[in-house]
Amino acid sequence: FLTQLAPDIKTFGLMIKQSSTGLAVKKQMEDEAMQYPVQFKGAIVVNSMAEALAAAEDIKKTWDALFYITLEGIPGPDGAPLSDEQIMPDLLKVYNKPVFTNARYRVACGALGAVEKTGQEHGQLSSKMLLQAMRGTPVSRIKITQNRFGRRILNVDALKELGISNPKPFLIRSTTLVRTQKNRQQYE
Repeated sequence: FLTQLAPDIKTFGLMIKQSSTGLAVKKQMEDEAMQYPVQFKGAIVVNSMAEALAAAEDIKKTWDALFYITLEGIPGPDGAPLSDEQIMPDLLKVYNKPVFTNARYRVACGALGAVEKTGQEHGQLSSKMLLQAMRGTPVSRIKITQNRFGRRILNVDALKELGISNPKPFLIRSTTLVRTQKNRQQYE
């Protein structure tokens, strides 16, 4: 989806906070890196807003796009935990390249786009696996699969800010279009 919107994207990386969830996503992405249509440059772990902004300045030199799951909870300058709504505007301003995520909420915070997993696909995959087991296939021979499709979400304001014009009609069809929230809070 992202490379169809911006074909110049050849590399991307992941920014996470120090957490068990973040580290699990990092490991999963490292394990799957060979399957991605663009080169995965790795992950950077940050522990504060200052580190996130410094990292964004640094990685924009070598990463064409950033995958952002969440940094929610990292401390701002005063030590108070920040929300994604507070983090993303400044992170996007410093990085100034495509940022994609996994949730509509963060697309509304300014990310370019996301593909959300849907319960419909989860149900379809699990029902196929259950049918195989019920028909006698040993569980050890049932291939473990993961979602490949989902609900596409695109931020039209981010498209404009990044200079991506005239996306192909097939990309817009069945894509949920959102705008960046105008009442977002930035940390001071």
